[in-house]
Amino acid sequence: MENIPLHDKVICRSRELLVISGRLWPEKCGRLRMPGIRYTLRGKAAGRAWPQKWEISLNPRLAELNGDRFIMETVTHEIAHLIAFRLNPKDRPHGRTWESIMLAFGQEPKRLHDYDFSGIAGLRTPRQRYAYACDCRGHQITAIRHNRILRGAEYRCMICRSVIRPVNQS
Repeated sequence: MENIPLHDKVICRSRELLVISGRLWPEKCGRLRMPGIRYTLRGKAAGRAWPQKWEISLNPRLAELNGDRFIMETVTHEIAHLIAFRLNPKDRPHGRTWESIMLAFGQEPKRLHDYDFSGIAGLRTPRQRYAYACDCRGHQITAIRHNRILRGAEYRCMICRSVIRPVNQS
């Protein structure tokens, strides 16, 4: 990563969280080694945890653009995933174990970030969706499915099991 001071802050925050974990859960987190930290993510993904490898991946561009906020929120979020897996490997990734760890780390247990992407070039724009409906609700269909339906394919609603049809646009 080109921004060395920011990397140092990522390391510092990670160590701080490991120390807190060791104090809170000494039997399972007493002597945890520093996880591997990679800067390989791109696009809108801020971070990703790999508990089996004891590693986190971060988005260097989002880290640069959001600085200390990124470190407090995203690094904490990803380290919490590692700790949650260590404490309860059968729990869901954003389950109760992870939520309680986030609260113990002093952070709101949010699944998704809300960083500004205006400084990131090359992000894909959202694809056009087509309005369809079944007997119970409306659906937004991708162009691929829309074209398949035009060629005769049928898609059914997962709830009411009725065929999804185009909404009449008058």
